[in-house]
Amino acid sequence: MNHSVIDGSTFWRFFNTWSKISHGGGGRDGISRSPPIFYREFLDSIIDLPVRIPFFRSQIPDKFLLTPLKQRVFHFPKEKIAQLKAKANAEMGTTKISSLQALLAHLWVSITRTRHLNPDQEIKYRLLVGLRQRLQPPLPDKYLGNAVLFGMTTSTVSDLLYRELGWVALEMNKMIASKTKEDAINFLKQWIKSPKMTKMNALASDHALATGSSPRFNMYINNFGWGSPLAVRSGARNKFDGKLTVSPKMEALILKLASRRRHYKLWRRTKSSWLVLCMWMQISSFLFLDENAPAKSINTLGQDQEPHTSTMIFFWGGGFGRRTSDARVRILREKCLENLENFAR
Repeated sequence: MNHSVIDGSTFWRFFNTWSKISHGGGGRDGISRSPPIFYREFLDSIIDLPVRIPFFRSQIPDKFLLTPLKQRVFHFPKEKIAQLKAKANAEMGTTKISSLQALLAHLWVSITRTRHLNPDQEIKYRLLVGLRQRLQPPLPDKYLGNAVLFGMTTSTVSDLLYRELGWVALEMNKMIASKTKEDAINFLKQWIKSPKMTKMNALASDHALATGSSPRFNMYINNFGWGSPLAVRSGARNKFDGKLTVSPKMEALILKLASRRRHYKLWRRTKSSWLVLCMWMQISSFLFLDENAPAKSINTLGQDQEPHTSTMIFFWGGGFGRRTSDARVRILREKCLENLENFAR
């Protein structure tokens, strides 16, 4: 599935349904009988369908170049996330700032500090903002398509580092709240006039971060007959310099970041959300700012393992499917145990 066709909501609905079919032996028990919704009537008064894309082959983005990255996972306890949220809201005298906004603000400040940029340098944080509930009328849950829009929070290095955490988080909150139906319509109209294909490599930057995915997606209910997932990870083509991916983990968050800087030292504390930090292979030391930061670094790659061979999802537990041979089950068990040992190092 290509991201230009579907968003995360559609992907995980498809993945959840596929899991139910696999676990149920091909039966229809527990599977929704209402089909996905493909209608595009909300575009009728905005653009003329079908859309003609006047691209020459030379205008199509080059093949994505795989960059040798190192990866780290951070586990944020929900208690620590709650503390960040309370701190950010108290500093600004509001209750608007969410847990995720407070955590991302903390990360943005921390990473910027270690990058040693010029104080006047403009920096950016790109966030994918869901539009399903912002359109009027809202899109139905089973709408199959891509309904997200990039939003951008900008600041200077000096403002980001010398203001309160709450100020940074509130700037993110304002940007997200500002995305309306009109923004989506204007984006579509402008894109039709001047179509542009997104280049993943162009998103990489020492001056920017970007976050995708969502802690609201149902990732850990999937069971293909091998038991519940042990972990969820993304592949190499979903990683670039400055990319941070967020997803849930036992009532907390998973975050994945990529950066080419040398200055990171990863957090060393423990318990309830994950952060995956991806970096260039040549980086031998990691420096991550704050010794009191609320997370533990967990190495997801073995010493001799290629950095781009990350596993998207592990399934392990009881109830192995009858289609899976005993030998395959043993291999899966051994691989999962091996990764668990790597996590603990």
